[in-house]
Amino acid sequence: MDTTQKLIGADWQELINFNRKVELFKGDYSDIADEFVQLMYDKKIIVEGFHWTKFSAGELWMKDDSESKYEKLNDRRFTVELITALVRQDRFATGSIARWFELGIIQKIIARLINN
Repeated sequence: MDTTQKLIGADWQELINFNRKVELFKGDYSDIADEFVQLMYDKKIIVEGFHWTKFSAGELWMKDDSESKYEKLNDRRFTVELITALVRQDRFATGSIARWFELGIIQKIIARLINN
């Protein structure tokens, strides 16, 4: 399910502004991670009822170390499902999202979401 279909211009602008903020950010990413999670819930990007533990494509995507993996994010549905899985996983592996911010992964995911 593509939960972004209901987003309006102001919602997209908020995502753009958040991504710009992250690009300039230096320091501990835990606060940024919390803000990201809240934003994803506020904008209803998180897919309710999605069985993220069975999302093997997302797991394979995260294990892929190549830059070409970001091309798979041209599919907005996959991107939304991936965000959902990452946010939900962080509830059980606290600090995961902050680490993915440090690695630049979340920033690239958000950029792809915005630009598709």
